[in-house]
Amino acid sequence: MRNLGKHLAIVVATVALFILAMRVFFVATCVVPSRGMSPTLMQGEQLTYNRWSYGFRTPLSMWFGYHRIGEKAVAANDVCVFDNPADYRYKGFGFNSACIGRCLAVPGDTIWTDKDFCIVCKKRDDEHNIPVVIPKKGRTLRVTPQNRALFCNAILLHERLRAEIVKDTLFVEGKPVRRYTFTKDYYWISSDNLLNLSDSRMLGFVPMTHIIGRVKRIVYSNDLSRIGRIVK
Repeated sequence: MRNLGKHLAIVVATVALFILAMRVFFVATCVVPSRGMSPTLMQGEQLTYNRWSYGFRTPLSMWFGYHRIGEKAVAANDVCVFDNPADYRYKGFGFNSACIGRCLAVPGDTIWTDKDFCIVCKKRDDEHNIPVVIPKKGRTLRVTPQNRALFCNAILLHERLRAEIVKDTLFVEGKPVRRYTFTKDYYWISSDNLLNLSDSRMLGFVPMTHIIGRVKRIVYSNDLSRIGRIVK
């Protein structure tokens, strides 16, 4: 009986380690926190997402720096899990609250918005729409009244430089700038439910460093007919 108990403990420990390894290195789960992605995803549903969709982001980035194995770009229209880009306390890999959204625009794309970013689209449909270019690594962009606040937040939080707006002028490291060359790729992540502002309209550009993985499937829902559905 003693040997049987010992073997059983080993089996249980092995299974637990296997499940933990799968969650950390391959496929993980998360819960939809709000109604922002309805009707695609409903609040409270549990999802699986693949940590290797865009390359595996290595742990402990706050100590060893950001690294990603087999990096792949996020595709437009992907539903993905990402770290909140507006979190000033960002520590990386699993230490920050995760968000869920749809990638509306990729680095180098242009989106069209109204003056309050309440309407965002990839095609100009009104003469009053304002163009905003999504920052791309190595690309120099002109600072405009429309993108000034977005650029300031990205430079401060993700480029890790001192940035502020003084009298309608963007200052970086104490110097006024009219153009800025970005060192990272950024994405515009949107909610499917545009009444919910928990997306790039409020959170700002999402850098590649904050992308975790692509959502794959619904594994639990109060609506039993939705369980097992592939997320598109």
